[in-house]
Amino acid sequence: MISDKYKCFLVRIPSTSGTWIQLFLGWITPKIEVDVHQDMAYYKKNHPEKWKQYFKFTFVRNPWDRIVDSWSMEYPSNGKFWDTNTSINKEQFDNITKKEFNRFVKEELRITKDDHYFPQIIWLKNIDEYDFIGKFEHRKEDIKFIENKLNILDYSSIETPWGKLTDSNKIGNSRRLKDYRVYYDEESIKIVEEFENKVIQIFNYKF
Repeated sequence: MISDKYKCFLVRIPSTSGTWIQLFLGWITPKIEVDVHQDMAYYKKNHPEKWKQYFKFTFVRNPWDRIVDSWSMEYPSNGKFWDTNTSINKEQFDNITKKEFNRFVKEELRITKDDHYFPQIIWLKNIDEYDFIGKFEHRKEDIKFIENKLNILDYSSIETPWGKLTDSNKIGNSRRLKDYRVYYDEESIKIVEEFENKVIQIFNYKF
């Protein structure tokens, strides 16, 4: 994503709050170009001069948490079973959720074509070219840094499909159990550790 207004590139890694960052950068105005989930090479090729001049940043996320979030947005959105089978109680629902999630990790994670699950290192090649890499886990502080760096002083006046953009609503909310760790069994923990090994090492993430 490119913002000429703020002279910056946001290289969006899926499921790291990119949508909300785009909103307060002016995604809904005509003075912005949105290229969802393109990597660094795309921007360097298509906008070489701006790439040299503009501020470049991205956000990363704990891989185990990110995969749960991506999966929860697609299936079951923490509501599927309540809608289709009212005889299932909450405990049974949680057990089904965990079973289906671990099946996905073991059977589909490494072969899916959905970029929401791709290893984050894809967007972090030539990592030294970034001016800033924020962490989803510190997103409020890191977004505040971006706001100050780019002189974004009045994002509260921006209108979005969800109302005015405020400090409380600019971070999206996923319909899922809060603690990502409850989704995993031991095998799935290790699969994700191997799958996202480089990002785990670079950013010192722990399960």
